[in-house]
Amino acid sequence: PCSFRSARPPSAPNGLADECSRAHTHEGTAAPWGGMAAVAARLLGRGGRVPSEERESELVEELRGRFANEQVDDATFRRYLCTRSWSVDGAAVMLNSSLKWRREHLPVRLEEVQTVFDERKVALLGQGEGQRPVFALNFLKLLSVDWKEEGAMDRHIRAAVYCAEEMIAAMPEGVDTWIAVVNCCGIRLPPTSFLQEFTKVMKENYPERAHKIVMYPVPRIIVALVQTMMVVIPEKTRQKVSFVSSLEGVCEETGLSMDMLPDEMAGTPADFEVLRGAIALEIAAGGTVVYRHPVFAGETMRWEFRAIEHTISFCLRFAAGDDAAAAGGGWRAALWRGIDAA
Repeated sequence: PCSFRSARPPSAPNGLADECSRAHTHEGTAAPWGGMAAVAARLLGRGGRVPSEERESELVEELRGRFANEQVDDATFRRYLCTRSWSVDGAAVMLNSSLKWRREHLPVRLEEVQTVFDERKVALLGQGEGQRPVFALNFLKLLSVDWKEEGAMDRHIRAAVYCAEEMIAAMPEGVDTWIAVVNCCGIRLPPTSFLQEFTKVMKENYPERAHKIVMYPVPRIIVALVQTMMVVIPEKTRQKVSFVSSLEGVCEETGLSMDMLPDEMAGTPADFEVLRGAIALEIAAGGTVVYRHPVFAGETMRWEFRAIEHTISFCLRFAAGDDAAAAGGGWRAALWRGIDAA
């Protein structure tokens, strides 16, 4: 049996908040999730206080007057105004830059980026909640890319742009946003180089297009910590970032059915049991858990601990099990025992 007992030290009544303040410098599980949550928040835009309907129409009309020779609809004017906190000058500068970018970089031909889709680094998943298109980024596969290779970054960013343009073209009337699924299976850190460029391009040229960003799988024990990190982000934006620990949660947040999820996601265990046969134990403050696990000859075992202002003591014992004796010592049972060391 494996028993863990943990307790928050008396000196840290606000331990969770204290841990959050160190999350970006501490080499722990929460840091990468906090960083990815911040990226998601930036992708969702700033928005700002929405003016009255009458004032909004006036601002749209003023911005439209500055682009009389461009084919831009009012919905686009609203998105750029919204992301620039309804500043006409700010929206005009941003939109002018984006129109120039579109002339220089579009269209993207599928044959240019086909390999990125074939390797499932970026994937279109179909329509989800509210008939919104859904796409996925596979962080583990993106981490395998050598970003120093000539053309690698440009090819992958253009694949994301192709994906964005395809989703916009397929949006039914009344829908102007998409849902993103970030597949974090098997990673410890995000593909930072890609994310920096991806965020820059999407934020500058597709503002207010993200309806929701769903990150999977995020351990339940980490969710509360990451959500605390996001307290500085506007509530409206926080509500658009979801952390889920199971495939069922992905389906619930996106509106997709299980058979619409990519194979690389559907083939992974739920929660944070990323490794085959892994067991996850969550121990509340002051709690004790005892767990017995069979170990067969030739097998190896690994333990990982994640503590949030707790101290954990861990002890391991081996003992022959009844089945092992019957099988002539074919396996032994691992007995773990941990006691609070605070």
